Amino acid sequence: MRHRLVALCTAAMLGTSPAWAETAEEAIKAANQQFEAAFNKGDAAGIASLYTSDAALLPPGEARLEGRPAIEQYWKAVIDAGYKEFTMQTQEVTETADGAVEFGRYGIVGPATDGAEARMGGKYAVLWRNENGSWHLHRDMWNDDPPVQN
Repeated sequence: MRHRLVALCTAAMLGTSPAWAETAEEAIKAANQQFEAAFNKGDAAGIASLYTSDAALLPPGEARLEGRPAIEQYWKAVIDAGYKEFTMQTQEVTETADGAVEFGRYGIVGPATDGAEARMGGKYAVLWRNENGSWHLHRDMWNDDPPVQN
């Protein structure tokens, strides 16, 4: 505690603020913007770098994937399949003793069964971990909304 107080006082005197003074929600929203940007550039390695080294991805209807290499491979396959225009909207962030839990909604454009493009979306839940002052996705799962009936 004393070290935090010294760091805050020093930062105040220098007119700066330490990175960890940012709220979890602010940091997570910023990380989500990086995720969106990487996805929309087709940068699967950039997406994977946002996860902890021992992260797990739990995609709907598929096996659990563990670690950054498997996560990178998964997102590369999604991008290569023609998915694009990925967006995320944080709805709730709750800090825990050792991280944070985020709930939100996502949207994406991808190939439809008729060969056209379709806008899809759903909800997600992410367990975040703060490692060395930076927030990373640790457990990531989502599910799609039902198709819209015309």
